[in-house]
Amino acid sequence: MVRAENLEVRTRDKVEIEIGALDRTDFLVKLSGDLDVHDLRTLHETLSLVLSTGLSTIVDLSDVTFLDVRCARELVVRSRLYDNLMLRAPSWQAEASFKVCGYEARVVHHLRRGSSREEPSQRVKARQEAHAGGEPRGTPALAM
Repeated sequence: MVRAENLEVRTRDKVEIEIGALDRTDFLVKLSGDLDVHDLRTLHETLSLVLSTGLSTIVDLSDVTFLDVRCARELVVRSRLYDNLMLRAPSWQAEASFKVCGYEARVVHHLRRGSSREEPSQRVKARQEAHAGGEPRGTPALAM
């Protein structure tokens, strides 16, 4: 059993990383403020922590006011490695960083429960079922 309380990691005065549970199968990591190279290690460790649970993780980027290209790369690389990680709702500043790096296709702009887009837990379940059925494993699905 994983029990999650809302946790807040303050890396510097203008940056917050908040971890909370959406429900029993999803974590929410909310990033806010100016994330730059000084925050990269904390971002990496936070993602490692939540992804180690195996639960689906949604990273909300709506309150990011600056996203260093190294932090953008960390987020995108992790989303490619882990099917249970989804990047969503980027601020225009975060979206600009992803676009400069050529990563904009990895970010879901608006996602609400009940939408036609799959949640991370649904993507993982579908992939596990396909793999168990003997079908060859394909490339990770892109969250767009």
